[in-house]
Amino acid sequence: MGRVKDWALNNELREREISFLRAEASYELEQLKNGLPKTVNECHEMITNLASKNAELFEMLSDLNKASEKNNSFWSKVRSQTLGFVLGIIASIIAGFF
Repeated sequence: MGRVKDWALNNELREREISFLRAEASYELEQLKNGLPKTVNECHEMITNLASKNAELFEMLSDLNKASEKNNSFWSKVRSQTLGFVLGIIASIIAGFF
């Protein structure tokens, strides 16, 4: 009798779980349907808004890339000048010994 009872409880739990998952999926599907545009004009407006946001993001990324390149070129100049200065000092020290 214990096995049958356990099986019945497990079966009932599975059925409740399935019912819950179906309700959840139905709710999510309904939410998706509510968020979708209903007319061609709404679709066009949504696409236009997304395109303008995309253009703004592209412009921001372009500005960031330019700033990054400028910063990198500055630090690369500093590194090369520092390296040249250090090599010059080492060369003068070596020349002083000979």
